[in-house]
Amino acid sequence: MLIRAVREEDIPACLRIYNHYVLFSEVTFDIEPLDLSQYTEKYRRITARYPWIVLEEEGRLLGYAYLDAYNPKYAYRFTADVTIYLDPEAKGKGYGRQLFRRLIEIAEADRYQTLFSLVTKTNRPSIHMHEAFGFRKLAVLEQAGFKHGAWLSTILYEKRIGNYPTPPEEVLNLDAGEVVL
Repeated sequence: MLIRAVREEDIPACLRIYNHYVLFSEVTFDIEPLDLSQYTEKYRRITARYPWIVLEEEGRLLGYAYLDAYNPKYAYRFTADVTIYLDPEAKGKGYGRQLFRRLIEIAEADRYQTLFSLVTKTNRPSIHMHEAFGFRKLAVLEQAGFKHGAWLSTILYEKRIGNYPTPPEEVLNLDAGEVVL
């Protein structure tokens, strides 16, 4: 198993995983599948500033995780939003935890202060994983979205990972590198 920085040739596999969740779950609030050009644009925007990693086994991409802007305003540059998606066939094997652990390590090395994550209230596996990694519940946003014929609530989670001086050193966005697990 290998966790490494995403490459542009990984985008179709990431898109396939993401669109599965768009169509068949409540974990993303996108309603319509994205096409390759939309997802490639998203990839380029995110990787211009934030780390994006993938997990592969025997050449098959099984999941990915990235940080993104929690809020685009400049003062929020020390915070990031966490995203993780797994191939549906790869769930329940600990891959999500491995991606989550590595993403937090990268965020710490990059000098982020706080990570945020918005989790659909019905997504029990993600809730358990966030809490296992020390994220704390900040708020429940009741009936925040409507998808698949139902109102959905979300939970906003937070994890402080830094305790940096005032003024803080700038975020680094180091290369995610390759880590063999």
